[in-house]
Amino acid sequence: MAKTKFKRSSVRNRANKKNFFNFSFFSGLFFGLFLSFAIFTWKDQINLSLDRTKNFTVNEPASAELPKSLALKKTEKNRPTFYKFLSTEEVPLPRSALKKQEDNTMPEIGSDKFYLQIGSFKNLADADARKARLALMGIITRIEETANREGGKWYRVQLGPVSRLSARDLRTKISKEGLEVLVMKN
Repeated sequence: MAKTKFKRSSVRNRANKKNFFNFSFFSGLFFGLFLSFAIFTWKDQINLSLDRTKNFTVNEPASAELPKSLALKKTEKNRPTFYKFLSTEEVPLPRSALKKQEDNTMPEIGSDKFYLQIGSFKNLADADARKARLALMGIITRIEETANREGGKWYRVQLGPVSRLSARDLRTKISKEGLEVLVMKN
C-alpha cells in the first residue's frame, strides 16, 4: 500500500486565516473603544458650542424693498435678450417643407379613405403620451374612447381619414420611429 501524503500548506493557510481574523477583530474593537472614548470626552465641548449659537439672533433688514434704481438694474440683467431678436427676424421656410407639413396634417379627399390606428390603451395617460410623441413628429392625431364587452374603456390613438398614398407615407414614417401602425379602410 502506498503512503498518502498530507499537504501541510492547508494547515498553514488555516493558521494564517485565524491570525488575520483575530487581528481584524481586535483592531476593530480597539478603534470602536477609542472613538467612543473620544466622543465621551468631547461631548461637553460640543454642547457648549451649540448653546452659544442658540443665543444669537439674526438681524432682519428694516425694509424689505430695494431702492428703485437697484430693482431696475436687477430686472434688466435677468431679462433674456433673445426675445428682441426673435421678434424682428424672419426665417423663410422652403416650399417643400410647407408641402410636406400640409400633407401630414390635412386629409386628402378621394374615393378611398384610410384611418391609421397608432395604439390602443386601457389608460388615458398612455394614450395621451403616444399622442404627444406623434405631435413631436409633426403628426396630429386624436384619441377615441371605446367600450369593450366587459364594460371597460379603451383609448385608441387614431389619424385620418387620409388617402392611400398619405396612409402609406405616414405608416412608413411612424414605423421608422418604432411604433406599430394599423391601417384600416373605411
